[in-house]
Amino acid sequence: MFAHTLIQALALAVTIGATQGDPPLPAGLRSLPPHEVVAQLLSKRTDLGLSWQQTAQLDSLHLAIRSEKHRYTREGLKAHQLRHVRMISREEAFGQAVAVLTPEQQSRLEALFPAAPRAVRRVRGAPGKP
Repeated sequence: MFAHTLIQALALAVTIGATQGDPPLPAGLRSLPPHEVVAQLLSKRTDLGLSWQQTAQLDSLHLAIRSEKHRYTREGLKAHQLRHVRMISREEAFGQAVAVLTPEQQSRLEALFPAAPRAVRRVRGAPGKP
């Protein structure tokens, strides 16, 4: 049963990832692990007005990301020549979670989690000049 849910969530993730780019990650979610990014959206389900289907999709995505195992591929003929397969990033997790939302819910999400202000970079002149 769990494996079936995991396969569905990963299939959904692959489909969504192939169809659109990931939206920018809000500043308040940048320090969280990927599965906690999805959990934060789930915690705002009443504010976002999520349906029970959307809640179930986000919950299965959260569980799939949280239980993601480290995987390795073999690069050579020797047993010790292994390479780590990249795990889902917090940006990808956020993108997959946002793809479940309707456009109206996405605008509510932007109000709940404002994007980080861009850093203003000051250009200094040559020494001795103001």
